Amino acid sequence: MKKNHIRNVNTFVIYIVLIFWAVTTIYPIFWVISNSFKDKKQIMSNAFSLPVGKLFTTANYTDAFSKMNILNAYKNSIIISGCVAAVVILLAGMASFALVRYSFKGSKLLYNIVIAAMMFPVFSTIILTLSLVVEKTYVSQWHLSKLLNKHENRNFSEILNQIRVEHAKELLKEMSLWIVDISEMVGFTDVAHFSRVFKKLEGISANEFRNTKL
Repeated sequence: MKKNHIRNVNTFVIYIVLIFWAVTTIYPIFWVISNSFKDKKQIMSNAFSLPVGKLFTTANYTDAFSKMNILNAYKNSIIISGCVAAVVILLAGMASFALVRYSFKGSKLLYNIVIAAMMFPVFSTIILTLSLVVEKTYVSQWHLSKLLNKHENRNFSEILNQIRVEHAKELLKEMSLWIVDISEMVGFTDVAHFSRVFKKLEGISANEFRNTKL
């Protein structure tokens, strides 16, 4: 009886974790689709509001099909995705055969890593941090921080944000790119955080900066 109770609790916890994982994976897709029916300015100010009433617009789709060669982009995406899928299926088939047929040390761990990678985009977890930099430069985190404060009078985060904002300023000159896309391209995981950092460093918002370049 006690074992069944423990098993039920473990199952419940696993389901909670999987549900949370599913929500965090699916919600970004819903968020992107939802914001595609808003004006660019409304995306910045009402990023998490539903596109209803005055917020709703199909202008983004109209512009995509009338001003940009969006169908050609779809064709290229299908070709690339198809080639990648074919290679992945081939390699995954061989890897799955080895995982199922042979039992070796670490096989279960490797299996769990593969499953986790399928459920959660690996590259979305890669964030540039001070620890990653010191690993590549072979100096201690304390020593690198001291050098940055001495020579730049700024910490690592401030320098990294400055570099990202400078890159963003160049990308903002390309009018076909959305600000939310630019924020991701320069390394920010949250467009609201990007907006705050940009305004703090430049004194104006990213949208205002773009308008000065028109």
